[in-house]
Amino acid sequence: MDKISGYVIANAQGGYDVVKKTSQNAIPFVIPTLDKDIPKADKSRDFTFTDYDPFKDIKETGNVNCPGYIHTKTTPTRSDAEILKDIEELAKEHARTGESSNYNEKFNKLMDEYISSVSPDRAGILKKSVQEISSIIGAISQDYRMSGTFQQIDSQRSHKEEEEEKETELLDYLLDGLENEGKGNNAINEGANGTQNGELKSDMYWGKIEGGKVQYMHFFDPDSKSVGSEIKFENSIMMYTPSGTLSQQLTKEETVRAMELNAVYNAAYDISLGKRNEPEVFNASYSLVNPNLRKELYNSAYERLMSETA
Repeated sequence: MDKISGYVIANAQGGYDVVKKTSQNAIPFVIPTLDKDIPKADKSRDFTFTDYDPFKDIKETGNVNCPGYIHTKTTPTRSDAEILKDIEELAKEHARTGESSNYNEKFNKLMDEYISSVSPDRAGILKKSVQEISSIIGAISQDYRMSGTFQQIDSQRSHKEEEEEKETELLDYLLDGLENEGKGNNAINEGANGTQNGELKSDMYWGKIEGGKVQYMHFFDPDSKSVGSEIKFENSIMMYTPSGTLSQQLTKEETVRAMELNAVYNAAYDISLGKRNEPEVFNASYSLVNPNLRKELYNSAYERLMSETA
């Protein structure tokens, strides 16, 4: 996982064909001045990866806050050309000063702006899923406590045989209702101490519960065409790990956008230093896109920028 941006690229066996560059937004282009026109980074948002446990957060605060390093759906306010022009200028500045894109606030801000226009609504999906999962686990815990209460009451009964039979029927009915409430189609089993073990799944998440705690959870975009009855890891857009942290997995569209912006940055940086690099080829087994796409995008950006300076 990229500790700078906090995302991993999901595995898709076989790869894809070369993906064409995404279309630009129909917003008039204005030549920017770097210091004035690059949007100032939101100081309340940290784009670097940090440990975040949404299940701990909701338990302690009752809230779920989407971390700053997570790309989530936004409405673009500028054209692609404007954003890419800013990244060119930033690369030239870094070439002069010896800086890099690593941990750079301006770079991360521009990357998020360029990617988020095609991102799924991760903030909404995360909040709704964590609330639902926490409610299910809470309901099951309540079931166990209520079950114990009914068992205690049942053990103290000293009524006639006919009344006992009626109470037993009522008790069984209530316990059955409590046992099934909130579980839906989830395969959850209760241990001897009221702990829960098994799987939780819906069109937005799938994961494992052990001892009444979430061990891992994959989150999915219910609006994605790739989501179906069969849950596949490569369709995951976020992942909660046993270490208690949340990472994101870029979609195919987001991966291409990230590669486009990086290609422009690297090409502009290299041209400023009078050199040309040969980008590494992706391993096809670990890429959502054609393994040669990074190289093709870099060469395209390099040739375009060189022609503009000629």
